[in-house]
Amino acid sequence: MSERNNLFHFATSELSQDAFLGWLLSFAMKEHEQEDVALAQCARALLKKMYPGMKADEPVTSVELQKDNIDVLVTVGDCSIIIEDKTFSRQHDDQIERYKHELGEKRPETKIITVYYKIDDQCNLEKVDCNLFRRGILEILQPFADQTNNTIFRDYVEHLQEMEEEAESYAAPGHADIKKWTGTMHTRFFQHLRAQGIVQPEDSVGWGYVSNQTGGFFGLWWHWIAEKQFASMGFAEDSPTGKYVGELYLQIENAAKPKESDENADIIALKYSVDAGELTPADWEIVQQIRWALYEKMKEYFEHLGVPYQKKTFRAGTFMSVGYVTYNMTNYKDRIQAMQEALDRIVDRYHYVIGKGFEENP
Repeated sequence: MSERNNLFHFATSELSQDAFLGWLLSFAMKEHEQEDVALAQCARALLKKMYPGMKADEPVTSVELQKDNIDVLVTVGDCSIIIEDKTFSRQHDDQIERYKHELGEKRPETKIITVYYKIDDQCNLEKVDCNLFRRGILEILQPFADQTNNTIFRDYVEHLQEMEEEAESYAAPGHADIKKWTGTMHTRFFQHLRAQGIVQPEDSVGWGYVSNQTGGFFGLWWHWIAEKQFASMGFAEDSPTGKYVGELYLQIENAAKPKESDENADIIALKYSVDAGELTPADWEIVQQIRWALYEKMKEYFEHLGVPYQKKTFRAGTFMSVGYVTYNMTNYKDRIQAMQEALDRIVDRYHYVIGKGFEENP
């Protein structure tokens, strides 16, 4: 973080960012465009990204904050631009679609553009006309930072640049200890895993922060076993054994508040989920047998590699761990690949028989 006193080290809330966005975009209005030509050009460049059909001379007639719960509402000619503004959270309850529907009822003659604006990274795109995340925002704003002396604008760009540099620093030699990473570094590492095809298949990847009683973790989940594969393993959804396995997938768990001495703070686990509310005590006995069988098969695979495959205490729940391997920034590619191959080997070679365990396919 810069030692210079930056407004946005203090103005960190989404309401503060709403105010900044409204202020910046208002420079595209006729009454403000001559106050700072660079900011007027920047405002129009940002609006053009949000609304590609915007004409060069099309006037911005209003910029409103918290209008009918819309963070920022911009009117450009006959177009209304809904901007849902986030710092680190995500939208909920179909906010944007609801705002669009309500605005459409009030302004039936207007074209409505929806924008999701967020200064953090996010795994999946929102269902809007324009998604803007930190990298894309900086690409638009940075060129104008040297063209204006406006301290508010320059502070905002500098703040985003600092965040971006922090995110990229996960790969720096001085940050090899994952336990010392910040949230943005975890997220950029997960982006790297997907972008480089290290986690497969790439389209099955999700990530985020998961809260729990031990302080939570930054997780990435992927490699979900498909319904057809479950059937070949003896767990077809419509079969008597289908209720014993809901999902099998892999998950990276990086502790959010690790102790310096914790050697298992960063792990890659095989996860097992069931519909816990539907199971009887007798069903849970079978679930535990399947879980143990999966653990033994995974452990067998890793013994050949000379890598410890470990487990935590088996407790019943909707989402459960079968077992895990630890990893670090030196071996993460090999460990991820090995976990994928180990799970695929079980799925391809074995089927489960209640009372007997996994048997090789004929």
